[in-house]
Amino acid sequence: KFIYAKTTQGEVDHLKRLVGENRSLDDFDLIIAEDRFTLSLENELLDAVKGKSSFSFNVFSFARLANTLSKERGDFSTLSKTGGVMAISKILLDVSDELKCYKKLAGSYSSLSSSLFEIIAQLKSSMIGYSDLLRAKSPSAALSNKANDIGRVFEEYEKFKKSDVLDAQDKAELLAELIPSSDLIKNSRVILIGFTSFTKQFYKVIGNLFIAAKDVI
Repeated sequence: KFIYAKTTQGEVDHLKRLVGENRSLDDFDLIIAEDRFTLSLENELLDAVKGKSSFSFNVFSFARLANTLSKERGDFSTLSKTGGVMAISKILLDVSDELKCYKKLAGSYSSLSSSLFEIIAQLKSSMIGYSDLLRAKSPSAALSNKANDIGRVFEEYEKFKKSDVLDAQDKAELLAELIPSSDLIKNSRVILIGFTSFTKQFYKVIGNLFIAAKDVI
């Protein structure tokens, strides 16, 4: 089900009406919004359900929902952006002799590490793996060398994390895997609000929400 509004506030006003509806005590709304939006949204919804149960809904970001559903898996830690950049800095030093495009940038690995971290995050969000880059062919030697360098750093980055350290993109992938078996999702009407676009990873998440949840709006 899709609901359109001309403004973000229009979306919020419609959501307040949905949450304020008189429904069964067993009905629950799981609302997903951007992280920066969750607190203000929750406050507005609490005003909308005055005199009714505030336990009929909960507001999540995708990251918080991933943390909630993965609590049963206590065998991993989260890699922050700072930690990821530091890891890539070390990887660049370790594989510097193998690099072709980035080898000349040895004196600026600090800024390069941050850029490569963002590139790897975007690739993972698009569900592109390091093997795709290592196999990539281009008529341009410069592009081939660049793709190979990024792929090589990407490969070592994944080895560094192993299976017990997850970055933001790994958690999105884990979220997609956990949704089909989640009782919380199965017993909820899921409402997504305030998003303007999604990565390929989150289209997979949303696809699983449509399959598992009572309803998705």
